[in-house]
Amino acid sequence: MLSLSATWTDVAAAASAAGSVRFGVTVGKRNARRSVDRALIRRIVREACRHQAGAFEIRAAQGAIRIDVVLRLKAPLINSAGRALAMTQWRRQVRVEADALLEAALVELALRAGRSELN
Repeated sequence: MLSLSATWTDVAAAASAAGSVRFGVTVGKRNARRSVDRALIRRIVREACRHQAGAFEIRAAQGAIRIDVVLRLKAPLINSAGRALAMTQWRRQVRVEADALLEAALVELALRAGRSELN
């Protein structure tokens, strides 16, 4: 349902200071028809980002990089039968997926930083 894309640049190439992290959230009308649902999804995802921001800041400062993370709702909020999920279900599902994607991004960032130190 959610997708994550992240990019990073060296501080020497970037105009901003070391250890800066930016998060972006995109929720299209095609996947969440009501504006209140789109706003709620953005709030939930931003809260997940806020909880992980410290770890991203530490990783960015260690690697002297700037990190840009974008989370996007890619699929409608429906169950396997094609019916809309109840609000409590999709709220929980969005938060769990956002947390999992951010954790995976941190792990991948650590692995790639380790590989670049070896080269």
